[in-house]
Amino acid sequence: MRCIVSIAALALVAALPLAGCASGNTAINRSVRATTGLEQTRAELTAVIEQINATMDSLTAMQSATGDLKAPYQAFVRETNRLSSDIDRARARFRDLRDRAEVYIAEWQAEVEGIENEEIRAISAERSAQAQADWAHVEDAARLAGEPVEPFMQRLVDIQTALANDLTAAGVDAMHNQITEANTEAARIKRRVGALQAEIDALMVKWQRLRPAPAPESEGGETAAAAEEPAK
Repeated sequence: MRCIVSIAALALVAALPLAGCASGNTAINRSVRATTGLEQTRAELTAVIEQINATMDSLTAMQSATGDLKAPYQAFVRETNRLSSDIDRARARFRDLRDRAEVYIAEWQAEVEGIENEEIRAISAERSAQAQADWAHVEDAARLAGEPVEPFMQRLVDIQTALANDLTAAGVDAMHNQITEANTEAARIKRRVGALQAEIDALMVKWQRLRPAPAPESEGGETAAAAEEPAK
């Protein structure tokens, strides 16, 4: 009987670390999903910036075109449609990223409550709170990047409609001020999308699992960066 109890106790003890590993792996998977979402969203934003450039280039080409204006007009319409699709994909990707980030942070904070060691629990709670604050910076940058998008896209569509009914040299010339405004809006959006990408880059560094390699030391024992720093 004593032998049976001992075997049962050993089996219970052996099972305990497995439960911890399973929980740890689940948390790591949530982290991987969040960081993967950051990478994917950044790529979609790059595609948007590139397509804004292509769209505005097509509009400029139409302004300077000679001869039949149909082909450059159709190119402008085609690039605008591609931009609309790229924006939709970026928005969908960001919504997915938001879901991943919120799950990652919420479940991290929930699991903190299960940590029995008070000091470790306090450290982890502080870290999860910092992660939430870092994510808020991304949300703020995304909101700012999105604000000018709808007016910009509507202006492009309105230019299309106007020119579809007046595809003449004079009609294109009449859109000069509107095209200038569209270029200004495009530049604003690209700056804000770039700022959003910078926030995403900063968060990727903080959420990645890789520890950066230490800076190489010079012969004198200083790091290369310190050795290169000029004397004050």
